[in-house]
Amino acid sequence: MKIALIQSSQAIAYDPEEPGDVDAKRCRERAAGVIDRGFTMMESAAGDGADLIVTIEAFNSSVSPADPRYELADFAESLDGPLVGRFASLARQHGVHVVAGLYTAREGRVYNSAILIGPDGRTIGVYDKTHLPAGEEAAITPGNAYPVWATDHGNIGLLVCWDLQYPEAARELALGGADLIVCPTWGWEERYGLCRAYENGVAIAAAMGVPASGEIWEFCDPSAVVDQNGCVLARGPRNEEAVIAVEVDIRCEPAPQYGSGAVTGWSSMRRIRMDRRRPFTYLQATVGEPPLFSRYAESPDGSSGTPVAPPVPESGARVRYTDMGPVVRVDVNGIGSILPDPFSEVRDPPDDPDRDRKEEWIRRENLAICRLLDRAVTGAGGSFRSFCEWTVTDHWFHMRYGAGDIRDKRKALFGPDYRAAISSLNWLDPDAGLSGAMQATAYVPRAGTPFRQYAWRPKAMADYEVFGVACAVTTELPGCRLLHIAGVLGVDAEFNLVAGDDPARQVRHILETIVAVVTEAGGEARDVLRIRPFVRSPELARLVRATVADIWGDEHPSLMVADDMSFSPDSPYHGEFQAFAAIPADVAADGSADGTAGAVATFGAAAMPSSFTAVRRRFAHFDWVQAAEFTAPDDTPSDRLPAAGRPASADEATEVALAIRGFLEANEISPGHVALVYGYAGSRETWERFPVVAARAGLPVDAIHLVPSRPMAGLRGRSLKAELTAIVPRGETR
Repeated sequence: MKIALIQSSQAIAYDPEEPGDVDAKRCRERAAGVIDRGFTMMESAAGDGADLIVTIEAFNSSVSPADPRYELADFAESLDGPLVGRFASLARQHGVHVVAGLYTAREGRVYNSAILIGPDGRTIGVYDKTHLPAGEEAAITPGNAYPVWATDHGNIGLLVCWDLQYPEAARELALGGADLIVCPTWGWEERYGLCRAYENGVAIAAAMGVPASGEIWEFCDPSAVVDQNGCVLARGPRNEEAVIAVEVDIRCEPAPQYGSGAVTGWSSMRRIRMDRRRPFTYLQATVGEPPLFSRYAESPDGSSGTPVAPPVPESGARVRYTDMGPVVRVDVNGIGSILPDPFSEVRDPPDDPDRDRKEEWIRRENLAICRLLDRAVTGAGGSFRSFCEWTVTDHWFHMRYGAGDIRDKRKALFGPDYRAAISSLNWLDPDAGLSGAMQATAYVPRAGTPFRQYAWRPKAMADYEVFGVACAVTTELPGCRLLHIAGVLGVDAEFNLVAGDDPARQVRHILETIVAVVTEAGGEARDVLRIRPFVRSPELARLVRATVADIWGDEHPSLMVADDMSFSPDSPYHGEFQAFAAIPADVAADGSADGTAGAVATFGAAAMPSSFTAVRRRFAHFDWVQAAEFTAPDDTPSDRLPAAGRPASADEATEVALAIRGFLEANEISPGHVALVYGYAGSRETWERFPVVAARAGLPVDAIHLVPSRPMAGLRGRSLKAELTAIVPRGETR
């Protein structure tokens, strides 16, 4: 295979000394000459018999993503735009493969991409730069996958620039079967290119751009092709444009070492290296915050504290990683406003002159939220597609949260074939000062674990795709299937109201729908472990409890009921429900994966409200515990509960925290096994105080998600209720 690297100049799009705003049209005109010269070099390479032509990073523009004078989107190329068409024409005319490094624009986002085009002119695949240096994070959306594409010459994987600084990125491509890693770049450093090639037994071709100064920076190196043994086959000049062409057998095996096959029986050094990996020992690289971070006194923005990717400190968000044996559960809790909100005290009249400015803030806010979630789950080795459930509470649904905008962002990050079980509710306390209270859950498998996660539409439910919502998400792992169900309403599969305005019929239909969904997934009613009903009155809450008892009997799911919450008075819907089920699978011959679902009776009923329920279910690798509703005990003195119109005292928060801690102790569950404490706080003081007193009670603060909600009539003067999810690995103290 003959590879030709096009070491062209970076496309100078503007005069660095030009003051004020940058005119995008004039910038593109300045860059046109540089781009044309690059295509002349490509034509020459194709004429000399190149099989693969590689451009530099961001071939279409050298503008910096960090430059505040312009919007990078003005210079980005659509995947069916004229520049991509020009590359396709060149590939088709000469019968060559092309890798083009371009800023691309898709669905309102900008990516730093590498596009692989086949000799027929069709796009084979697009890779989006995954690792972004600080200057790019504000303007560019990161990718989250490392695809490998088969060609007539061998398997090709793509990276862009800084990606090669991370051994994990090249290793992912190597494990995916790549024979060649192609890297358009503005910052090629030969030293790590040699390492990536050698440690993976994969050839690397990197095309480096020549800066405006005419000479490649001292800390960087010219373009190069490196073979599977880490040897440079060809290298470009330092101070001029050039075509660097060389023949490479990308399917060649690395040179054998250490007797190679004498012990393993394999002659392939590449296979030996990969086979002797021990990925289950690499937890510091994939889960949580590594101890290394504690060495540094300053965070990336210069403030004191430890530099941590998740959470974003300004948001108040917390990330909880829970060991489930074969998988890691990731909960991102307490996501509120990420960006400073200039409109927190402003309502939204239809003729609001600031509407456009608010919508721009919403777009940036939602992007920051998605980036926070992405950073949290990639910290556990997952991707955005790992999220299966997402609960959002908002008080200004269409404006402050921007439902349509964040729906589009989620759909782009999930991809066309996946969604999450998302519930969006509009009863956040308007005085909370947040754009939304969000909680999201993901599952990430450990290396080698059989695992599958997929969204689907049950026959019994309406299709919510218009909202970017999946009716149900199933996570399959050894020993069980986890099922998250979102937004169950009293409607049929065509979204027609089933029970009219009859609340009893509507509630029963919703609960029977949940059972039907679980049955369709291969389970039964007893596999439903948690139901979160959102209804609009205490009377409906009592109706829900009575109907649950009628359907399930004594062994019913854990119930966390929110009353007076979800719907406007003229809404035809009396309730919206979330549900979670865990279905035993692959049960061992001795039945060890099975167990009994039912009320946990070992905790003193006198300290709990009459609606308290708890379920414990045993599976192959862990016990799953659900418990709700924790409130201040019925015998709490009246002077320790909030009077009408007065905030709740700190004592109520303490009572709830101690009730949770007492439940854990009574059932021999370590606080370290708590995955989530989800609750509603009807006063700002309780909302702020509960994490403090929970920490004093020994509960993990990063597991807490409290919604600052409107007061609930069903709490009888109290302002706080909470539910618990705990996951106890088998063999540990229970």
